[in-house]
Amino acid sequence: MRGRLSPRIRHALLSLLFPSVLDAGRGDNVHPYVHYARPAYPMPLCLVQFGMHITQPSYGYGPAIRDHDLIHFVFRGRGNVTTAGRRFEVFAGQLFYLRRGAVSYYEANDEDPWYYAWIGFDGPWGGAILAESGLNEDNPVAQIPDMPRCYALCEAMLKAFLSSDDYLAMTGLCYQLMDDLRQLTFPPQKQSVLPEIHRETADSWLNSVISKVEAGYRSDLSVQALADEVGVSRTHLTEEFKKVTGRSVKRYITELRMERAKMHMIRTKRSIKDIALDCGYSDPLFFSRMFKKYYGMSPQEYRKWLSSKEDF
Repeated sequence: MRGRLSPRIRHALLSLLFPSVLDAGRGDNVHPYVHYARPAYPMPLCLVQFGMHITQPSYGYGPAIRDHDLIHFVFRGRGNVTTAGRRFEVFAGQLFYLRRGAVSYYEANDEDPWYYAWIGFDGPWGGAILAESGLNEDNPVAQIPDMPRCYALCEAMLKAFLSSDDYLAMTGLCYQLMDDLRQLTFPPQKQSVLPEIHRETADSWLNSVISKVEAGYRSDLSVQALADEVGVSRTHLTEEFKKVTGRSVKRYITELRMERAKMHMIRTKRSIKDIALDCGYSDPLFFSRMFKKYYGMSPQEYRKWLSSKEDF
């Protein structure tokens, strides 16, 4: 048929428009997953990333901040999700939403780990669907409307990627997954383990401080420097920060650092010194003391405990 592009040429053109980065080096329990570069022109819904993962016991990711929205669909298992200072339990048959710009961490259960798929997306249509669905930081966990359909769509996305890296086909399936969010129901949530961060009641200067802490917790942050930057006294900053977050600035920084350290212990074989430096501690001995104070065991003991669970 005249004017019709061959599949090879069509794929080459799409590859130029939507370059992808494949991560396939994560072990047998992780399907290859993909990150797409955003196109130069605006799209109503832009698929940024997609993947499926059968997690190991106690697998965790974060703390992390993303520049796009993310939804995980849980097909099996259970675990905890911490986002914007609140922790939620998530079970099979549910999904969880991570807002762009928010610090988040999630961890699979050590006895019943997750099997999930996820989509990362951007664009005004995605934002509109999120607003209509009711998914937000206050309600980040919901029941999947139709589990068999959700799983079939995710499997089809994986097949489209593995067979030809067909971005348009994957985006079409993503539209269907997003459209199903209109039918969400929200389960009652157990009390958050962490104190809730009421950012909606905070002044703009305090929100900027919280955002700076969440983005820069691995650096050497000074409470006095933070106070000077927004033009308030150290005492006033400390009092207002605790009212909104439920903890001191120092405690919040420690929580973020310890969650990141735990993620490294679970996912990598990096040395204790390297992990300490990555989490903002120049002194490995001080890091070890903080880790033991937070988790009840030293980093070495925690690593041995993880090893014993793997052997079992």
